[in-house]
Amino acid sequence: VQQAAKGADSDTALDILDSVLALKPDWAEAYNRRAAVHFQRKDMDGAMRDLRQALTLEPRHFQALAGVGMIFQQGGDEKRALAAFRQALKLNPYLKGVRQAAERLASEHDGQGI
Repeated sequence: VQQAAKGADSDTALDILDSVLALKPDWAEAYNRRAAVHFQRKDMDGAMRDLRQALTLEPRHFQALAGVGMIFQQGGDEKRALAAFRQALKLNPYLKGVRQAAERLASEHDGQGI
């Protein structure tokens, strides 16, 4: 799946993940990985749908929370992006890229009531 997702064959990656989820629909990480493929394909609705499912199954999935933050940030909803990044960092404070994004958003918006 990782090789297919990293290459140009995202269709194969999605097919594999769909098959995995058909067999194991309660595996949060499979939804998170499928969300990453959707994100790579610029299908933000599909990515968000899968991230929400991953978080329903595992509310402490910090990578899924970070993904939600990235989608909100790309969509211009910086307040919700910052909230998602902060939630992810509460669970895993060692997410360097997430920390940098949260610090940048916080410096731009904290105290401004966005």
